[in-house]
Amino acid sequence: MTDGIWNGSSPSVGNVDNTPGPSYTNPDPDGSDFNYTAVSPFTDGHSNTLADVAMQYWKNDLRTDLGNKVPVTSTDPAFWQHMTTFTIGLGVTGDIKEADALAALDPDSGININWPEPGSDRSLRISMTCSMPLSMAAEATRAHRTRRSSPTKSRISLVM
Repeated sequence: MTDGIWNGSSPSVGNVDNTPGPSYTNPDPDGSDFNYTAVSPFTDGHSNTLADVAMQYWKNDLRTDLGNKVPVTSTDPAFWQHMTTFTIGLGVTGDIKEADALAALDPDSGININWPEPGSDRSLRISMTCSMPLSMAAEATRAHRTRRSSPTKSRISLVM
């Protein structure tokens, strides 16, 4: 459990969720090869967010010295060694309707999700954005935390 505060320096990964590639050849003759394409709802125009860190470790093979034999599911097509990110927002209200975010998972829906800027303080954006990559697509989320005038009260905005 965490309050979401990031105490480190910028992750310096860039806008990973908005960058295509890499390509993987599936070793299973019945499986499909994979090439990440930056499309809604998994892409945005913001750099160095938690969404970018999550995508960095999802779309890039973490162990190139091992065979790509990871079991796949309908919501996680990754057969290479990767990290799956799970996020939960408690007591939140969103800027994007959940139904729209879920519908955007269907490429034929024509729905594009325009994720808002995670926060005005760009140095803290890693702590303000939470996302889940393709691995649990139906739960794709972004969270933005802002403080009100009272230090005991805070608001978390969930963008789905």
